[in-house]
Amino acid sequence: MKKLLGALIIIGLASATGRFAYMQVNSIPWFNLNRVNIQCPAGIDKRTVISNSRLAMGESIFKQDLLSASRRLLDLPKIQTVTINRRLPSAVDIRLEAEEAVLLVKAESLYGLTRGQKLIKIEQPEMILPLVTGIEGDYAGPPAKSSGYYYTDQIKLYYAFKIFDTIHAFSDSLADRLSEIHFTDNHNVELYFDPYGLKVLLPLRGYQQALSRLAIMETRGLLKESGAIDMSGGRMISRTGV
Repeated sequence: MKKLLGALIIIGLASATGRFAYMQVNSIPWFNLNRVNIQCPAGIDKRTVISNSRLAMGESIFKQDLLSASRRLLDLPKIQTVTINRRLPSAVDIRLEAEEAVLLVKAESLYGLTRGQKLIKIEQPEMILPLVTGIEGDYAGPPAKSSGYYYTDQIKLYYAFKIFDTIHAFSDSLADRLSEIHFTDNHNVELYFDPYGLKVLLPLRGYQQALSRLAIMETRGLLKESGAIDMSGGRMISRTGV
């Protein structure tokens, strides 16, 4: 019992000593934050980075909540990764890396869709990427997440990437020709391919199998004569001249 009591006293003293040391370090002006070094993509205002990080200038670098700062900066448009480090004695380094658009999305205006499923304003409207349509929400402002369409649209954008990646996995030729992914509803999607204007209707449930069959038809040269292919009913119906 005496040994246990002694151990508890030692632990308590060590804890108090550590707490005291921590408080003393945080009170040393030498460690007060006076510089933030920022590396970020062109077009991102460094003042915006500092304000969104909410780092407190003049307070100890050990009191800065770097994890929360990272999460807030990740919410900025176009940002994919955030790295924040303390640099003794009184600086913090912030490095931001940008996401790139993989697909285009037509909502109330044209956006780029990144791998992180962020919608970013397109600065190069001439970008040649497959277009995702059938998105119903208005994403012009921050209230988009409160829209009744938001979650449905998120599911559609998720499937857009799944379909895009699956086509790439099955056929480079089809992937190069893909021009549009159009969601007709929450269950079916239309794919459009250049240069023949081919339209393929397939279900979201079982899209992998449907795309596998489409790739086989592509390798056999059977798609050139088809204007539309309907795979939504579980069996393939091909029509020409549509």
